[in-house]
Amino acid sequence: MMLLELSPKINDFFIILFSILIEGIPFILFGAFLSALVEIYFSEERVQKILPKNRFMRFSSMVMMGNIIPVCECGNVPFARRLISKGIKPYFVLTFLLAAPVFNPIVIASTIAAFPNNYEIVFFRLLFTFIIAVSLGYIFMLFSSRDMLIDKLIEQRRQKIKEKNHKRHKHGFFSIIHKEFIEMTAIFLFGATIASIIQIVVPKELIFQFTQNEWIAILAMILLAFVVSICSNVDAFFALAYSQIFPTSAILAFLVFGPMIDIKAIPMFKTIFKWKPLLIIIALIALLTFFLSYLYFLFT
Repeated sequence: MMLLELSPKINDFFIILFSILIEGIPFILFGAFLSALVEIYFSEERVQKILPKNRFMRFSSMVMMGNIIPVCECGNVPFARRLISKGIKPYFVLTFLLAAPVFNPIVIASTIAAFPNNYEIVFFRLLFTFIIAVSLGYIFMLFSSRDMLIDKLIEQRRQKIKEKNHKRHKHGFFSIIHKEFIEMTAIFLFGATIASIIQIVVPKELIFQFTQNEWIAILAMILLAFVVSICSNVDAFFALAYSQIFPTSAILAFLVFGPMIDIKAIPMFKTIFKWKPLLIIIALIALLTFFLSYLYFLFT
């Protein structure tokens, strides 16, 4: 029996793909579980009561939700979609989507472990994430739900309003988990495949050519975060390998931008947002990440 040897690039592709899947799928399952929990056991009125009425405090609570709902950028989408179905405005949900992967206690602990002698990185990672997530929430208050959300979510919300009686039982609970997990995993697999292909086609060594100039280094690390699509639970250790080559401002840019949006996350975000607002979200995240990281360089 003849053994077929895979070329190094194909071998690398599967290694990268499987590593992304192994990192992300458990969190998708956890996100599906949380989604089912909210759907079955939390009425719309109960969800609204839990959240503060003050607008800024509600934005802040959406940020801090990452502390009690430890999901990364892979697992927060099913939960976010369920919040929308419960009547939470999409701009509040957007703030949760962007902030939760960084305010996850596991991510905070891993960042401290990766940079034990540099608490500045931990502090500014949290601060910049808070500023960007809340800022985008306020900006997207200018958009109506119909402008932001895909038609499927609008229709689901309309049907939810019409329903008067909700059957809450174990079969429904596990059916929701199964449906959410299968749908999100298929979309995640597509995004992970694209991210893996791009990592093979675009060698990371190219990034080393952009270390001389501060603002170029920041842009380079934003691009790297977008391409490598690494889970926020371990991205601090990945960034640590570049910390002797790139300035701290660029490392911060990587740690702030990556958990909010990357290649693998785009197909998942597309299950919530239409293309136009999604592209605006990506552009604003990149712009604000660059601006805050460059300010850090100027004033530290």
